[in-house]
Amino acid sequence: MKISFDFHGVLDKYLDIYPKLTARHIDFGDEVYIITGHRDTVEFRQNLIKLDVYWTKVYSITDYNQEKGVKVKYDKNGNPWLDPKIWDSTKARICQELDVDLHYDDSKIYEKWFKKLKVKTHYILVG
Repeated sequence: MKISFDFHGVLDKYLDIYPKLTARHIDFGDEVYIITGHRDTVEFRQNLIKLDVYWTKVYSITDYNQEKGVKVKYDKNGNPWLDPKIWDSTKARICQELDVDLHYDDSKIYEKWFKKLKVKTHYILVG
């Protein structure tokens, strides 16, 4: 089974549930993906380890789009910005490409794109 989790608002907010769930899925041999807007950096992965989150691979909305040639702008705080339609649809596109079975997220904005793109992933709205 392939499971993906949003980081901000899910894994970092519900520390008593979702990090443990990632560990159980890994124990069962499932693939666990973290899909986040955050860049996939050493510091980000160290934070996952500190929070006891287990994963198979991290997918960054920012990195994914940059690799596809999409221009990403950064504000003075280093936060990435790109066209909202591209940003909001990326989690659905990643899940579609990876053939993810379940995706946990806290935002209805992303859920809309799973439906619009007819992604077969089951979208689980948290919170």
